[in-house]
Order: sequence, then structure tokens, then C-alpha cells
Amino acid sequence: MTAPIVILADTPEGGAGRAAWRLFTALRERGANVEFWHFQDTPPDQTRVRRLESPGKRPTAERLLKNLSREAARKMRRRRHTESLLAAIGQFNPRLLHLHNLSASGLDHASLLQLPAELPIVWTLHDAWAFSPEPFRWHDAGLGSDERLLSGEAELSRALAKREKFFATRRRLLLAAPSHWLGEQARAAIPHEIPLRRVPYGLPTKIFSPLPKIQARNELLLDPQTRWIGFGGWAGDRRKGADILAAALPSLRDIPHAGLLVWGGTSSAIWPDGFTRHEWGRVSDLQAVRRLYAACEVFVCPSRADNFPLVVLEAQACGTPVIASDAGGTPESVLPGQTGWVVRADDPAALATALRTALSADLPKMSLAAAANGATYSLEREAAAYEAIYAEMREGRA
Repeated sequence: MTAPIVILADTPEGGAGRAAWRLFTALRERGANVEFWHFQDTPPDQTRVRRLESPGKRPTAERLLKNLSREAARKMRRRRHTESLLAAIGQFNPRLLHLHNLSASGLDHASLLQLPAELPIVWTLHDAWAFSPEPFRWHDAGLGSDERLLSGEAELSRALAKREKFFATRRRLLLAAPSHWLGEQARAAIPHEIPLRRVPYGLPTKIFSPLPKIQARNELLLDPQTRWIGFGGWAGDRRKGADILAAALPSLRDIPHAGLLVWGGTSSAIWPDGFTRHEWGRVSDLQAVRRLYAACEVFVCPSRADNFPLVVLEAQACGTPVIASDAGGTPESVLPGQTGWVVRADDPAALATALRTALSADLPKMSLAAAANGATYSLEREAAAYEAIYAEMREGRA
């Protein structure tokens, strides 16, 4: 049997995990010999899936050591996961390894240097972790400080040195970035002889497609007269900017029938009183997610730092215009004035102005443009782009 192409991710959950999982399913449907390897969480479909960490509790020694030294426990976990990966590589001899997010897997760049030198590697960047110990960095005006999402590595200088050694040593390697912004960040940090491609995320557009708003609201048992503003994400994550949306909402109290529709995680009590709100929590069924997008007049992505958020693509594909911040690669999929609006990140006043503009705009016309724009981000196009990259890497043309 032909050796498989392996897609490796820390988890099939979260934005990066969902992107990796969707690509895997699209490649599989196109007839590619591909497997999905991961370390945690359970994918919805177990066909051609391999979990490299046994489910259940971690080894007793590792759990006990964590109480004394988190760094020592992380090293033990890293060694265990590295051994699991190398054993699987040795057993199944993949012809290409496609890396996705690994920051939560326990692996590090020293682990990856132990992979066979002849194994071609494609690495899709979902944040800056591949080339920086800081996956994201941003300024938080509300806190008055510069914030960083760190990799968890104790010594940043040593973490950076491991990355530099990996990129200086690894030759059969190609990087792919969903956004121009992240590609530029990577290009400035890694040797120029390492090829870099831009491959935007793809969506299952048969699922994420327009639905009449009245129908979506009725199916969700929502008030059909409320003009719902959508937000999908964990409200306690300041990087995603839920507090910015909360600060902008009071300015809409004079707009009749305006309301807030929230889903995607457990919400903290930050939303203003006296404002119609419906919270759905975590939603895993994609048809239900489609209805939530379609039920909204406008969807808001007020991130302080981000790469190329799937929610911005998904909302548009469902025919819902978006208001997106200008953080990172977030605005790259928005056509300002046609499929939505782009506002300055971390600016509640700018977001409030955009919301008022949106709720007085010709939204049916914008919905058609949003749906057409979202439909261009198809999984089929993404899968075809990666198939071409795989062939390029196997034939040594990269």
C-alpha cells in the first residue's frame, strides 16, 4: 500500500484544528491517501485517524511532577509525545508530513529536528508559534499594556534559538500561510531559501451557504423581529475582543429591536444590562452554526490579534455581512462597503459607529455580495492547492 500523507495537529478543535480537520476531510473525499494524526480531543469521524496520546489521565509520575515543577512535567510530556510521533513515523513511513498547530501538543522544534531528514514537511502557519515563542502579540488599551500569547516555554531566548536551528537545518520544508499578514511575519523571521506559499482557509460551502433570515430565526426559536448582532467566541478571551463589543453596545439602545446573539463558548458576565441577548454556548452541529450566522443582521469579529479568522469567512458564506477589526490578517477577506466593514482594533467607539452604519445599510444587497465572497473560499480550492504543493515537495521542485 502507498505510504500516506499525514496531517498532524495538536487537536481537531478550535479554529486551527477545525481548519486542519476540514482540509483532511476534503483531501480524503478527493481520493488522496491521507491520515489525520493528533494528540487530544476526539474528531467527529474516526476514519483514517490516529491519536498519538492515549486517552485518559497522563502517567502518574508526570501528574505528580506537575505539582513540583510544571517545566519538568512539560519536558516529560514532550519526551513522551516525541517518542510516540517518531514511533508512528517509523511504523507507517509517511511520504509527506503536513504540520498544523502544535503549540498544545507537547512537541517543540527540537522534537521536529528528530524527524527523518528525507521526510518532506509542509507546515501551515495558524499563528506565529512556528517561528516565534509568541504566537500573538498585541496592545490592550483597556488594560493599558502590551500583551503576549506565549508558547509556555520557560526561556524565550532558548525557545528562539531552537526555532532558528530548526529552520537553519531543515531543508525539505515548505511553509504555507492563510493570510498575507502572517506570511510577511514569517518571511521576515526565517531564511529566504525556505519556500513560502499563501493558501487561504477553505470552507465546506455546501454547509456554509445562505439561508433566509426569517427561516433561520424560526428554526432557532428566536424572535424574528429582533435585529440580531452575532458574536462567536469565548467572551473571556480579551484577544478576541468581546469586551470591545460589550463597550460598543450601549450606543445602540436607541435602535429599535437591536439584540445580541452569542455562541461559541461559556460567556462571562460582561454584556450590558437592558440589551436583548440570547446565548447559545458551544455549538458543534454545523447546520446549527449556519442558522446562527444566517439569523444575524451582521456578524462582529472585534479581535485585538488574529490571523485569518474562520468566523469571518463562515459568516459571509452564510450571507451575513461582517464588521471585522484590522488586526493581523483579519480584514483580508472583507470587501469594505460591499461585504462588510473594517474598523480599528481595540476601539469601541469605532465599532459602535460601524454597528450603527450596518444597521442602517442596505443589508439585503450586502448579504448577496457577502455570500458570493464567502463562496470563493471553498475547501475544494484549498485542497487542490495543497495537492499541488505536495506534488511539488515530493518531486523536489519547491
